[in-house]
Order: sequence, then structure tokens, then C-alpha cells
Amino acid sequence: MKKIFTLCFLFFSIVLPGQMVTVSEDISIRNDEGYYLLGKLKDRTLIFRHKASSYEVQAFDQSLRLSWNKELEMEKKRVRLIDIVPGKDDFTVFYQFKRKSHHIIKAHRYDAAANLIDSTTVVNMRNSWFNPNIKIAISESKRSVLLYHFERQTEIIMYSFDINSMELEWQKSITPSDLNQYRDYQEILVSDSGRGFFIMGKNNRRFKKEGHFYDVYETDGEGLNNFKVTMDEVLTYDIKFSYDNVNKKLAAGGFYSSKTRAKTDGYFYIQVSPANPENKVVKYEPFDLEFAAKIKEKKNTTDATLDEVEIRDVVLRRDGGLILVGEKNKTFERRFSGSGSSYSGRDGGSRYIIDYYIDDIFVISIHPTGDTHWKNILHKKQYSQDDDAIYSSYFLVKTPSNIRFLFNDEIKIENTVSEYILNANGETDRNSLMSTQDQEIRLRFQDAMQVAANELIIPSERRHRLKLVRVKY
Repeated sequence: MKKIFTLCFLFFSIVLPGQMVTVSEDISIRNDEGYYLLGKLKDRTLIFRHKASSYEVQAFDQSLRLSWNKELEMEKKRVRLIDIVPGKDDFTVFYQFKRKSHHIIKAHRYDAAANLIDSTTVVNMRNSWFNPNIKIAISESKRSVLLYHFERQTEIIMYSFDINSMELEWQKSITPSDLNQYRDYQEILVSDSGRGFFIMGKNNRRFKKEGHFYDVYETDGEGLNNFKVTMDEVLTYDIKFSYDNVNKKLAAGGFYSSKTRAKTDGYFYIQVSPANPENKVVKYEPFDLEFAAKIKEKKNTTDATLDEVEIRDVVLRRDGGLILVGEKNKTFERRFSGSGSSYSGRDGGSRYIIDYYIDDIFVISIHPTGDTHWKNILHKKQYSQDDDAIYSSYFLVKTPSNIRFLFNDEIKIENTVSEYILNANGETDRNSLMSTQDQEIRLRFQDAMQVAANELIIPSERRHRLKLVRVKY
């Protein structure tokens, strides 16, 4: 076993009005292949580190000081991690590896002290001639998962696994009609009860005679339920599905286009019960000129269409409605050349620079009938360069009374962190949360994790150094 070394961590806390921010000392991740936030298990905050040739869990106490670290043993020295699913008091690692002609998926379940408490072979694909790229869908409760892969580009194979019992619930092969893995939109969902959903977007092209629709396959491992949701002669610009475990329905929110997918004319809402798919709601709402003008930052406009926007989140309401969260984003690629550049390429020293503009958030609350409850725009401006926009966008915090959007005001080291608090009626309040001045942190809000109703952990990365930042309200 590889020798485990201990790092000594310094820490500091900042008490601000309404919240406390705690920052750990940094960890070198220069040689790591990746890491996962496992959240708060018992009284420790855990991270899983995928190093070059080992797998390690590190735990931090309530002051974010390093408490212990432990190396984990997998079936082989090098495996392919599929995903890690954290629970309240445990976490489960799913991984795959090859042994001779067998492709094997395994699950290891660990307690809060990173002790192995259960291990099982989920699937053993004997005499498999190909190397499957296993993916995973996780239920809302994080107790049911759906592992899946495509075979021969015409078939999808699903494995439903229950983490509580550590047992494979069922396995099902589905051969959808006219499946094109690379052309058609696809989304995989799993309910808390372990039912799997495979959704394909078909004919999302203007000149297709048959018209645009979503083809849904639902299975519990025994039967197979197939139904369609037609889109009434519009095209989908962007969409996100979710399964509503409270109301036992599929829900989706998205943007639609009437003429070209280059721009969106408005938003839509879908609600359908798999048990009674004929009784569905599909409702479209065009953007009004005032709303579009605010997003475009123009005083007046005669064109209510939008471009360079995307669906970022769909938040389910308990009454069966949803909150649709969109965001403006633009990527601009340009060529740079300068006499002082140390870069030397085939074109005489020039190189391409990618600019990222991640701006306003717009939030739309929709009733179960599909009617609009309210809509609001949360203004922000974020610009960065050649960083894949990993420090941009926001993190959404859900509480019983409101939702919060946390984000970096500017993408730079000396920065202010702000938040929008949005209540159930769409009213907002913007606050300055903290300053990163003299703290040497760069917060990756997109990768943050909510660990309690009033607490979240945010990773900070700067110069291959990782810090954990805890915000507690």
C-alpha cells in the first residue's frame, strides 16, 4: 500500500452579517486526475481525490482543519470511475474495469470514516467484445441509480441499482425505433422507486415532414411503456427534463423556436403522467417585448426573440409546477498575435483566445396548468478568458422559504461574491456576501455542494491548489 502522508492545515473564519465563511488551507492537486466533494458526513466534511495511481479520502473537522486521510483500495490499481454517490452517512463509489474478456461494474459503499461496509459486483459482462462507456443517472433521493450504456448504436442497456440494499434491481435492454445516438436529443432519468426513463427528441428540424416530438420509454425492468409528446409544429431550442417524485409525473421546461433554432421565441412547460400519457399539459408562452428588452439591455426593441441563452436549472414546485432558470452566455473565439508572445506556432506566433461572457439569470415560475406565475431577471456580468468559464455562472441553494443564487461578481482573484435571494412570489433581494481580497481563493460555484438547508461547501482552485470554503447562514 502506498504510504499516506499528512498535511498540516491552517484555517480562518470570517464572520459576516448573516453568515460565517470558513476557509481551509490549500492542498496541492497538481498531479490529481480529479476530485469529488462528498459533503458533510457525520461531523466531517469529506473529499474524494483521484490521484495518478491511487484513490484517497480526506476529512476535515468543523473548523475545516484536516482530521484524517485514508487510501481506498479498488479491484485493480487503475479503474475507470463512473461516479460517486454521497448519502447522509455514507458514500458509494461506482467503477468499471476489464479482466480478460469480462467488463465488470462494481459498487463499494463506505461509511463516514471511509471504512468499506459493503461491496458488490453490479454487472459482469462476460465475453464482451467492446469496452462499454458506462454512464449513470441518480435519483432525487440518491438511493436509486441507473447505470446504462449504448450497444451497436441501436440499443440501450439499463441496470437499476438500489444503494440501500446494494442489489441490482433489474436489467433491461431497449431498442428504440430509429435510434440515432449522435443526432437525437437524449436524456436518462430514474425515479426514487427505481423506474427508468429514456427520452429522445425526434425530428427537431424545420423541414422534417413528420413534425417534432419526444419519444419516451419507461420501464421497471419487466414491462415497457412507450408514449410520445408532440410539440405542435414548434422546434426545441433548449430543454431539461426532471421526474417529479411527489406528483409521479415527468416535467420539463425549455425554450422553443417557431422558425429557426438559431433564436428562441419563448418558453414552454411539459407535464405528463407515465400512467396516463394522454392527459398531459404542453403550454407555450412567447417572450414579451419588455422582458426581452431587459435581457438584451435595450430600452426598446421590436424583436422579442432571444439568442445565446440556455436552460441551466429546473426546480420542481411541490404543487406540480416548476421554476425554469435560464442564463445568457456567449463564447467568442479570436486570434491573437503579438511580438512579445512566447508562443510559437505554425502561423508565426499567433494563437486563439476564447472569451466567455456569462451574464444575466432569468427565472420563470410556472403553474401546473402551464400558466406563468411570475418571471424575473437577476442581473450579473461575468467575463473570463481561456478558462472554460469554470469560475462563472452560479450555484443555486434551495431552502424551504426561498432559493438563493450565489456567484462571483467578477472573474478575478480580488473579487466580491454576491447573492440573490428569491422568494416564492418572485421578489428578490441582492446582497454582497463576502470579499476574496487577500484570501487567494477563486471560487468554482458551479461545483459547489449544499450540505444542509443553511450550509454549502465551495471548492476554490488557484494555481493547482485546492481550498474548501464553507458558507453557513
